[in-house]
Amino acid sequence: MFTSLFPACSDDTPEPEVESVVTIDPSSITIPKSTFIGYRLTLKVGDVDWRAAEVDWSTGDERIATVDKAGIVTGVAAGETEITGTLRNGKGAAKCKVVVSDDNNYKFRLTLRDKGTSSFSINKPEEFLSPKAIERRKKRNIPIDNSDLSISAYYIKKTEELGGVVVAQSKWLNTVTVHVTQELMMYKYKELPFVADAVVVWQGKRYDEASLKVKTQSDEADEPLSEYGTAWVNINMNNGQILHEKGFKGAGIDTAVIDGGFINIKT
Repeated sequence: MFTSLFPACSDDTPEPEVESVVTIDPSSITIPKSTFIGYRLTLKVGDVDWRAAEVDWSTGDERIATVDKAGIVTGVAAGETEITGTLRNGKGAAKCKVVVSDDNNYKFRLTLRDKGTSSFSINKPEEFLSPKAIERRKKRNIPIDNSDLSISAYYIKKTEELGGVVVAQSKWLNTVTVHVTQELMMYKYKELPFVADAVVVWQGKRYDEASLKVKTQSDEADEPLSEYGTAWVNINMNNGQILHEKGFKGAGIDTAVIDGGFINIKT
């Protein structure tokens, strides 16, 4: 954890000579993404700490890190950028390399401009709808149309080629949810020609693989039952793993889920 550092300032700081070396102390920092922790940089002329009132601070990429007029740097998103301190008298400037770390994973909801070309046809609904779904449509007189066709496989492929994993699709809402390890990947997704918008809908702590191994209560050989991933927190809370051990795993059961707990959803 970093805390703000406030070096002493003096109104009688001497004017730098032209040949004085201008540096930033420290010359590089690694800080966590944070909304309340800042790290203060000091611009030095020779061996003298220069007063903040005589320095203009700027960031190379405010998506990664910001800096205020006192030289206090705050991490915004994982990545690397530079902070520049410039003497207002024009006699020098220096840069500090800033690396921001982030131990969270993210999910983005991508709103697509269209669904692209589908490999299915509404004339053959059995190829993309279950028998139950088709029977329900007939019973309730609901027509099968283009809204029932899946999102283009090409779109899904291009989305995952950027480095994320598609974890959900909605052919009716025309959206794709993608799991990523870097928040700034959102800007890459927005550059895809078929993506209209991208927003964060979830973020959570990144776990290492060893912490996701789940053991059975009766397993003396200490072998993992399964890898639940981050779902282990909720499963363990309800002792769901005990049902799994007894063979109850939901096979052959249809489940409807209604959930309003999503970020950026307007109701």
